[in-house]
Amino acid sequence: MHPSTTMLLERLTLEEIGDDIFQANGQLDSGDHLFGGIVLAQGLAAAAQTVSDRDPHSIHAQFLHRGNPKKLIDYQVRRLRDSRAFATRESTAMQDGVAIATVTASFHHQETGPEHQLPMPPGDSPGGQSWEGSLREALNMPKSENPDSSVMGELPIEILAPDGFAMFSRNVKQPHVTAWMRTRSALPPDPLLHQCALAYASDYIIQAGSFHAHPISAMEVQSASLDHALWFHRPLQFDQWHRVDLDSPITAGGRGIGRALIFSEAGELVASSVQEHLIRPTIDGKHPEARKRKSSTPA
Repeated sequence: MHPSTTMLLERLTLEEIGDDIFQANGQLDSGDHLFGGIVLAQGLAAAAQTVSDRDPHSIHAQFLHRGNPKKLIDYQVRRLRDSRAFATRESTAMQDGVAIATVTASFHHQETGPEHQLPMPPGDSPGGQSWEGSLREALNMPKSENPDSSVMGELPIEILAPDGFAMFSRNVKQPHVTAWMRTRSALPPDPLLHQCALAYASDYIIQAGSFHAHPISAMEVQSASLDHALWFHRPLQFDQWHRVDLDSPITAGGRGIGRALIFSEAGELVASSVQEHLIRPTIDGKHPEARKRKSSTPA
């Protein structure tokens, strides 16, 4: 198994340290901030520990404070609903007594009913520019030899874009992106692990359409996930290729909306996602509020 996939599976193995309280290590690399996708995935994993005979069908996250990747995360689970068909849980991610995120997860008995889906658009088979390759290219950095040593190493998720990623350049494209994703190695057969892996992966490129529409690079703005929703429609095997069709209907007020439809390679729509994210221009790499305070300080 690829080392980065092994690390992801380790992060998705939570330790129960109290009644409905679970603990996990959030660090996957040496980055200076906690990746929202790992909180999304671990929040789902924690909630699922308190539910039986039902499968996750939706998760909704609110990111409240920047997390520290070098500290453990405690997930406090509240049991909000247990009905005949549904169960709802709220996982609050805590560090140093501060809530850094809440993840609300809903679980449902499998039922039968009418079905339809949008067809998978025609297009290329898996291939193209890798996500981390486009980031290394933008930073003019060589590939890391140790996947655990840098955010520039190989991700646990393989992400390819047939037409490339423009989010790290100033090239303007339509706010639509097609990508392919899967875990870098095969996963155990547990369906929850595949859903958690998709939850983790869904935070990587959902902002891409917002950046493609403007002559700015993601390296030149303050960007952060504000909230994130993910719906599971059908069973999935995320160690197989999945096509992700992304778009951004709007950026306004310093915020952008990213949307994703996630198809199996066979064309089944297995999941969909929406995220609102911050896109705040910076000046000389400084937070605009910091510059404002400095300029207003009496000489």
